[in-house]
Amino acid sequence: MNYCNRDSKKLREILTNNRQVYFKNFILGINEILNHSINELYGEDYNNDLKNITNLIAIRNKIFHGQVTKFYLTRDELIAKTNEIKKWCEKLSITMINEIGYDGFERNSYRKSNLILNLKNIEKFETYEKYECFIENICESK
Repeated sequence: MNYCNRDSKKLREILTNNRQVYFKNFILGINEILNHSINELYGEDYNNDLKNITNLIAIRNKIFHGQVTKFYLTRDELIAKTNEIKKWCEKLSITMINEIGYDGFERNSYRKSNLILNLKNIEKFETYEKYECFIENICESK
């Protein structure tokens, strides 16, 4: 299928209907379709920053669910943690613009890129049903 703007609503619906799409699934999904892994695209400090982001997500989840974390973080420490998240997002967005022509943060996420994408496993997106199956399979991955 050659998707266009009118497909964005259905694609978004498929993605949002799956309540198991989390950060780790994002990494797995990108690694499954791009010719370069997130590790390669992110570059130096990937493993350390990924570990930090994973820990920050756990802290965020505790806070958003009204639970106490074991870290006794002060306001200033929490603000510093948000800077670590910004670093991850900024570093990855720069490389994604170069790789696929979109940084992953702009509002119009289903717009067409001017770059010609050379994706792996493109057959997994030929239909809405295959796209939905791809999302489900990524979410079931360990």
